[in-house]
Amino acid sequence: MDRMDRGDSCRIYYKPFYKREDFSDERYNPVFSPTVYSGQTVSMQLDMELLNGWECPGAAPYIRTAGDGEIHKQGYIQLEKDTWKEITFRIPDTNGDLIDEVGIVLEGWSPAKAKTLAVVYLDDFSVTGDSCYSIDFGKQRKEFGQITPFAMDHGAWELEEGRLCLMCYEDAFAYAGNYYAKDYSVTTTICPITGENHLLLLRAQGAKRGYALGFSGQGKVAVYKNDFGFLRLAEADFGWETGKAYEMEACARGAELSLSVNGKELLKVRDDTFAYGMFGCGSLSMGRTEFGSFRIRTGHYMGWGG
Repeated sequence: MDRMDRGDSCRIYYKPFYKREDFSDERYNPVFSPTVYSGQTVSMQLDMELLNGWECPGAAPYIRTAGDGEIHKQGYIQLEKDTWKEITFRIPDTNGDLIDEVGIVLEGWSPAKAKTLAVVYLDDFSVTGDSCYSIDFGKQRKEFGQITPFAMDHGAWELEEGRLCLMCYEDAFAYAGNYYAKDYSVTTTICPITGENHLLLLRAQGAKRGYALGFSGQGKVAVYKNDFGFLRLAEADFGWETGKAYEMEACARGAELSLSVNGKELLKVRDDTFAYGMFGCGSLSMGRTEFGSFRIRTGHYMGWGG
């Protein structure tokens, strides 16, 4: 902190997500998925060496939401000379926005007559634990030919009135989330427009491995395993209709996979081929689908209504 007056501030942060504006060119069209989510716990240690100033500076942990650039501070504490302080907080709900900064705001608390000159030490910074967050497509954008925070494989994907819209003439899927996530649930609304396949993905390890669950065939729901080719693991009757929106939840817990529609469990199977992977959505054949906002719950947040 270099000669800061009272009210002057600076930020030290980890960058868990990048946007188009963070780059100066488009030479390789990167695709990003956040590495920090609501519900997780941030922890760090701070120490300070005060070289000048009448008051020790203040520090506030914070996150920044990517869509609006707003900084969400978690409350200030005053640092102490030559004393390590532990700061811990749970990342708050961002209401469907992504997080592109998580760190600490340092603010000078000494008046101009004795400007703050200090060395601040940061150690043991970590972001850990289960997450509970949503993806609001009204707050997402199309960048590098993709829809944040997804990576698309085939199909034409667009944002329309707060929905993620897919149109395809063959199989097409979108992927997001932690590649190493194990137990989690994915909830969204699905509105089939045309076609016979309207699916959610669980534990996807790229385009050739994972699970797909959802509407598959007229009046049917199904669970598929994709192991370099799709194999139907289970099927049940359900009279879904085009042009009608349904709340769909796909859940992976241990070796158990389940599919629920409008709050009713329709399918449950056991398969231990894939223990982790990303979530996503898409189709196995020609058609159009509209997806609403996603809600993701991992670990102990599964089944939690908050």
